[in-house]
Amino acid sequence: MKRYQFIALVLICTMPASWAAFPQISIPARKGLIESAWVDPANPTTATPVTLHVTTADHLDLDRIETRKSSSMLTVKVYWQDPPGGGTGGPGQGGEPLGFLAKGSYTVFVQSYYAGRLVGSKRVSFRVVEGPSNGQSKCIDNIWIEPEEPVASEPATLYVSGEWPTTGYTLDARARSTSGNSVTVRLYWTRPTGNVAQVVTPYEEEIDLHTLREGTCTLKVDCYLNRIRVDWAEMSFEVKPGDDTSSNSFPWPFPFPLPWPWPW
Repeated sequence: MKRYQFIALVLICTMPASWAAFPQISIPARKGLIESAWVDPANPTTATPVTLHVTTADHLDLDRIETRKSSSMLTVKVYWQDPPGGGTGGPGQGGEPLGFLAKGSYTVFVQSYYAGRLVGSKRVSFRVVEGPSNGQSKCIDNIWIEPEEPVASEPATLYVSGEWPTTGYTLDARARSTSGNSVTVRLYWTRPTGNVAQVVTPYEEEIDLHTLREGTCTLKVDCYLNRIRVDWAEMSFEVKPGDDTSSNSFPWPFPFPLPWPWPW
């Protein structure tokens, strides 16, 4: 073996021992790294609000969350800060309501910031499928009118009752159209956005029908949610003839010849 080959072999064999003699430099983990990120519910539908959850292994307080949406892609920036007094405890947690989403596939890019600097990111992908609110959804329980036996040319009132699966549903508009003895009433609702109480919430609405025509009346109620018809109900009832006699009308036929003196 040549001399330079022997020297090279000695250097290779002694390198591990020499390297161990030097102090090892440990790089501390960056604060605010994302430990986990997921959406709730795990299998969202168009009928349920979606919430993004993010945790970090460090005990940090959530400062704020910024969300930007572009079509089916969302960017969520989570900002962490040290708790007051530098307390210790469990991992930092944050939640961001994404609201109701349309049917389709979504990707959320979660970016974690600590002390104003980006420390890590994570990608969450999920799919939203059709929910019952985009088809026939039972939200109307009952419809009725008062008085129960309406009279032509006299005012009547329609009542609609039902319930929504959560709080936060708002009635934006009412519309009424009449064609002969057919009346259609449309109720336009908006579903809630953000976190809402998961409590079944009943409602009762009152709609003035004004006056109705004599005969058999057909009444239809359409319920719209975010401009999509989700439920409807129908009823038929009889409208009694009204009294058209006026207090200042004259009896007919007049007696002839007219009596004297005239009664008026």
